[in-house]
Amino acid sequence: MKEITIYELLPFLKHGFCVFTRSGNWIFYRKKPEIIPFINFFGNKAERWQTTGFGTNLSEMFNIAPFDGDWKDSLMECGNHIADGSKKVADIKK
Repeated sequence: MKEITIYELLPFLKHGFCVFTRSGNWIFYRKKPEIIPFINFFGNKAERWQTTGFGTNLSEMFNIAPFDGDWKDSLMECGNHIADGSKKVADIKK
């Protein structure tokens, strides 16, 4: 299967948010997630994406290239209203 970039997929998704996890998966959320601290299985401090509702693992459905950069900077708005897929949530002021 051909590898695609997340930017190719963003315009075809419903309105929501996509993030790249530390474990290497692209996840789609309907509500904006945020990074929260937690204690992992081994008792170590760590961070992860979290929001209310469920996320959909896009990496299980598509062969998507990894995020080029730190996973914490991967939060992107998606949906068919974003024509070129370049609008990052991190760049949007509340």
